Amino acid sequence: MSGPDGKANGALEVDPDRLLRLEAQILAQRRLMMRLIAVSGLAQDLEAALAERDTFAGHDEDPGLIPDQAFALQAALAEENRRLGQELAGVAAGLTAGPGR
Repeated sequence: MSGPDGKANGALEVDPDRLLRLEAQILAQRRLMMRLIAVSGLAQDLEAALAERDTFAGHDEDPGLIPDQAFALQAALAEENRRLGQELAGVAAGLTAGPGR
């Protein structure tokens, strides 16, 4: 069903330039966050906390053939926690390697 402008109701227009800017902002903030955490001395504690959250517990491990949206969000969060932990480990290792790495 179309609206008065001929577009499907509820459809979002995606501006590729805006998406690129948003992605760049998120990436820059993520890199800064990782570096701040690594220099704070809390990297190992945070890595351990993220490792605890990168898998599901109990019945959440088997969502069935077609996972629902809640499971999809949980799976995405678990994957992002895993990536953050790996990235943090890499940043922390780079800082401890010193300038001659």
